[in-house]
Amino acid sequence: MKSRLAEIPSTENANEPERREATKPHLVLLSTSEPEPAQSRQLKKLAMWCTATSVVAALVGWLYVAIGHYLYFDGFFANGAFQLLNPLRRVMDGQVPGQDFFVFHGIGAVWLHLPIYLLFGQDLQASELSRFVVSPMLHGFASIWLATVLRKHADSWTSVVIAMLFFIAAAFALGWVFFPQNSLLGTRSAFPIFVALALAGGCGWLRIALLAGAALLVSLEHGIATIVALGICAAIALLSQERTMAFTRFLLMTAAGCAIYLLVLGAASQGRVAPNIHYALRDIPTDQFWYFGVRPNEYLPEDWLVLFSPGYLTFASLWIVGLMVAAKLWRVRSPFAMPAIFLFVYATFGTVSQFGYLATENLQGSDRALILLWIFGVVGLNRKFSTAAVALGSLVAILVFGYAGRTDIAHVWPASRPVAGEFLSPYWREHLATIDRLTPQGTVWSVYAGLPEASRAQFSPSFDYIIHALGPRNRERYAAAFDTAKPALVRLDNARTWAYGRWLITSNWNFYRRVFVGYEIAGEDNMATLWKPVPMPPASEQQAALTKAGANCVAVTDSKGDGGVFELSLDYSLTNPWNKLPIMGQTPRLIASSDRPGDAAISLPPPAAYDGTWAIPLVLKPGTTVRFCTNVETFLPGVVMQLNDAKITSVPVTASARRYLSELWN
Repeated sequence: MKSRLAEIPSTENANEPERREATKPHLVLLSTSEPEPAQSRQLKKLAMWCTATSVVAALVGWLYVAIGHYLYFDGFFANGAFQLLNPLRRVMDGQVPGQDFFVFHGIGAVWLHLPIYLLFGQDLQASELSRFVVSPMLHGFASIWLATVLRKHADSWTSVVIAMLFFIAAAFALGWVFFPQNSLLGTRSAFPIFVALALAGGCGWLRIALLAGAALLVSLEHGIATIVALGICAAIALLSQERTMAFTRFLLMTAAGCAIYLLVLGAASQGRVAPNIHYALRDIPTDQFWYFGVRPNEYLPEDWLVLFSPGYLTFASLWIVGLMVAAKLWRVRSPFAMPAIFLFVYATFGTVSQFGYLATENLQGSDRALILLWIFGVVGLNRKFSTAAVALGSLVAILVFGYAGRTDIAHVWPASRPVAGEFLSPYWREHLATIDRLTPQGTVWSVYAGLPEASRAQFSPSFDYIIHALGPRNRERYAAAFDTAKPALVRLDNARTWAYGRWLITSNWNFYRRVFVGYEIAGEDNMATLWKPVPMPPASEQQAALTKAGANCVAVTDSKGDGGVFELSLDYSLTNPWNKLPIMGQTPRLIASSDRPGDAAISLPPPAAYDGTWAIPLVLKPGTTVRFCTNVETFLPGVVMQLNDAKITSVPVTASARRYLSELWN
C-alpha cells in the first residue's frame, strides 16, 4: 500500500545513500504558499533554536529542583515526599506487599525509584532525589522514543523538533506530570505512553504486553485504562482488512499483559495476589467517591461550574480534536490509527477520577496522551504546512495556555532559605526535636507517617496514611492496631491550620474518638498537634436531647447548658436504581449538613458497604441547638435517601481535646 506521505528529497542527511533517501517518506515542510528556500531555512533555524532553548531551560529548571530537594528539605507533611519514602523503607526492610503493607497506587512505582534510593543512601535525601528524577526521566525517554518512531515517517529535523515539543509540553504546561509534587502522576501515567509508542513503532505483541503488564504494576488505575484501551482496539480491529490477525494480536497483548501483572505481583507478594487486588479493586473503590469527594474538595454535581475553568476547557478541546483525529486516521488507514485510538480510549478512562473529586491536575496524564495523539495526527494525516511555523505556534500555545490555567508548582520550590550544612529546614528540625523531647522512646503514631518514624527507624503499626485505610475492614483494622499499639505519642495534623483537618476528624471519627478520649495535647505547631496518653477521664455529665425536626432532619439541644462533645449516630438507607452501573452508580453523595454558619457538609458512606450506620462528632456550645439534615446530591434520577433513625451520646473527651474541638466548631 503506497504511503500517503509526500516523498521529497531531504537536505538533512546528505551523507546517506541516495537510494535510502529516495524511498524514505517525509513530512511536507512547505506551506501552501511555498516560501522561498532561504525563508524556509531561516524559519527552520528559528524553530530549532526556540525549541532547543526551551528544552535547555526545562532541563536547567529540573536540575535546580532535583538538586535543591536533594540538598534541602522543607516539604509538606502529607502526601508528596512520604508517600514514596514510606513504601521504599518497607521494601528495603523486607516487608511483603499485601501482607505487611499496601501501596495505594501500585508497587511498580516504588520499584522504579529503588535504584536511585539505593545508590544515594536509602534515606529521605535519596528518596527525594529519586522522586524528582524518575518522572522527568521517564518523560524524557518517551520523547526520545517518539523521535525514533517519527523518523520512520518524517525527516530527522521534523522528528527531533516534534519530539522536543512533546518534552516541552510536559515541562512547561503539565506540571504534575513533569514534577511529582503531591503525587507520582508522571510515573504512574508513563507506561500507557510507552504502550502507544510501541504500537506506533511496530513492536511485537509480547513487548507491548510486557509494557501493559508494567502499566498495571506501576498504577492499577492507569493500567486498567491501558488494558481497556487495548481491548477496545481488539474489538475495532475486527473492522480492519486484516481483522483476524489484528484481532488476535491485540487480544494476545491484553491477555498476556494481565498474566504478566499477576505473575510478577504473585512473586513480589509471595503469592498474596488476592489481598492486593481486593484492596485495589474493592476497598479503594468502596471509599473513593464518598470519602474524597466532599468539602473542602470540589465535586460533582455540586460544583459543575468548575468544568468551565481553563484546565477543563483545555482538556475538552484536546479530547474533541483527539476524537476527530483518531477517526480520520482510521478512515485513511494510517499506521498511526490504532495507536491514536488506544490513546483516545486511555485518555477518556483517565477521567474516572474526576467523579471522585474535581482536580484538573489529575487529568494531566490524559492531557499528555491526547497531545501525543495530536502528534500522530500531524504526521499521519500529512497536511501541507510549514513544520517550522507549526513548531513555533505550538511553543507559543504551550507557554500561553500551559501557564494560563496552570496550578502553582506546590511543594517544589523551597519555601524557606536553606541553612548551610543542614538538610532539614529549621521548621522540621524543631518539629522532630519536640517529638524527641516529649517521647524519647516508644511508639509514635502519625495519621500521616513519615519523617518522625524514619528518624527513629520505626514503622507505623498499620497504614502509613490514615487516608489509605479504606474500606470497612481496613478501617476496623486501623483502629484495632491503634488499640494494640498503645502509642506513647500520637501525631495528628493541626486542624486549626490545615483545611482538611475537620474533614479527617468527621470522616475517621472511629479513630479520632479514641485519641480525644485517651490523650491530652502536649505540643503543637503549624504542622501537627502532639498528644500524650492520660488516664481515662470520668464519665461525662454533659447531656443532649434529640428530637425529630422534619423529614430527614433532627435537632440536637444541649440539655444541661454546659455544652460538650457528643456523637451523633445516623441510621439511613438509600434507594439507587443505578447502583449496579459501574462508576456512575457510585457517584451519589449522601450528605449530612447542619444549620450552623460555616459548617462544611459531611459525606456519609454508602449504606450497602457500612450497614447504613455512621457516627460523626457534634460539638455543642452551652445552651445551643443544632439542626442536622440528610440529603442526596446526584445528577441521577430516582435516587432517594431516607433517614431512618438517629441517636446522640455523650463522649467523655479530655479537657484539652474539648478545647481543641470547641475551637474547630465554635
